[in-house]
Amino acid sequence: MAAALACEVTPSLGRLVCCHRAEVTVTLSRVNVHFALAELPLAIRVAGLDRDPGWIPVSGRSVGFHFT
Repeated sequence: MAAALACEVTPSLGRLVCCHRAEVTVTLSRVNVHFALAELPLAIRVAGLDRDPGWIPVSGRSVGFHFT
């Protein structure tokens, strides 16, 4: 993660990537995560970590990110 974000590994790295205000909806086949684009750190967007993961076979679900 640190390499993708071009930063050092720090205790706050996980918070930078994972702690965001979002609405999550889950069905048997899909997980949708809705974020406010203006609140997403630019480093995450530049690293491409805001792209839809899509189908994740081990979870049996497709994951999609949606921005407002």
